[in-house]
Amino acid sequence: MSKLSRLVPSQQSKSRPKTTPSPILLIGGIDPTGHAGLISDAGVCQDFHVPYTILPTAIAWQNDSQYFGTSPLPLADFKKALKQCVGAHMKTSSSLIIKIGMLTSLKYVKALTTLIKKIKADKSKNLVVIWDPVFCSSSGGTLFPKNDISKAITLLLPFTTLITPNSIEYEFFKKHPQGKSAHAYLIKGGHTPQPHCDVLLSPNKYLIAKPIILKEKQLKTSGRRGTGCRFATAIACGIYHDNSNMTRERFIKICRQAKKYVWNYLKESTIPHKGR
Repeated sequence: MSKLSRLVPSQQSKSRPKTTPSPILLIGGIDPTGHAGLISDAGVCQDFHVPYTILPTAIAWQNDSQYFGTSPLPLADFKKALKQCVGAHMKTSSSLIIKIGMLTSLKYVKALTTLIKKIKADKSKNLVVIWDPVFCSSSGGTLFPKNDISKAITLLLPFTTLITPNSIEYEFFKKHPQGKSAHAYLIKGGHTPQPHCDVLLSPNKYLIAKPIILKEKQLKTSGRRGTGCRFATAIACGIYHDNSNMTRERFIKICRQAKKYVWNYLKESTIPHKGR
């Protein structure tokens, strides 16, 4: 069965009964400012009235202009919490959405993919994985070892439904041997000359035949950190609310709605922040 077949069935597929997913599992780092990471992810879920569980991998000590360091959650504790969270979630529903952010090191990637493999092996389970890769911070910090990025992509990419890199992060995927096997990328434009434009594409053309531009009116703003986190989580929330009979058209609409949500967040912001 194709990795996206249950999320995006063909137009000829018969309707399947709606299954309410368990709370979205948010995996990533904690930003003490609350402008990015799991705190902002939780805020998005609250805006969309979606239940969630957070599982931190680390605290990234930073403010809007400076990075001070990272304090990872002990790996043994992360593995234990991951197993308990997923086990509890899958007892209440056969459908699970995981949104992944900062993973700290390759060891955390391996722990996560080991558990995802087990879920994927159970054909009665419907798993959606959205990966918002976080390799570095705009405040100057390295949040994932550069030498291990390729290995992380090798391990995690085969299990992802959607990857949401910015233009800088996308270069790592584009150069990777498995990069073209991904079902879908949503490349965020925040680090390009056209920050108001994002690109949704499917290299293997399973999801969409050609790239789609997601565009909103450009705002005169210096930007806010964490918009990428919010974008990916808003998509996860859209899938949560419409998880049955998901067509390609509906998936694209969810991405557009998430784009609009982030645009409104930027428009309504009065405190300027810079970077991711």
